[in-house]
Amino acid sequence: MQEERKEFVCSKCGACCRFVSYYEDSKFLDRGDGTCKYFDETTNLCKIYDHRPEVCRVDKMYKKYKNQMTWEEYLKATDEACEALREILKAKNFRETYPDKKEYNDILSEKEFNDVDIPEDKVIIKGENELNDNFFDVE
Repeated sequence: MQEERKEFVCSKCGACCRFVSYYEDSKFLDRGDGTCKYFDETTNLCKIYDHRPEVCRVDKMYKKYKNQMTWEEYLKATDEACEALREILKAKNFRETYPDKKEYNDILSEKEFNDVDIPEDKVIIKGENELNDNFFDVE
């Protein structure tokens, strides 16, 4: 009986298509700004999906790494890479949307920040050695 292989599930976020210049094997797809020349920003999809190159196919790219890791390890690494690219994309979008802001907390004015109602039992104050006195996390 053959073992069933887990499939890679793409979220269609387009992050990998926006950073083709980050990976040597996909640089040939760069339209000049780091984004794939076949990426449709309106739909967030690939214009040549059915004919996309092997570098854009998770299962085909596994051949390159199968002597280094199992399929499951490769999927985990791919998921982690996708998440990292999504975080980079979020940061890039933040900088473009709020060019005068340095941090997410800078978006809120002081009044708006003070008006945010967060239950005290949900706030974790970070120590002075962890970032700064004014930083906190919400559970």
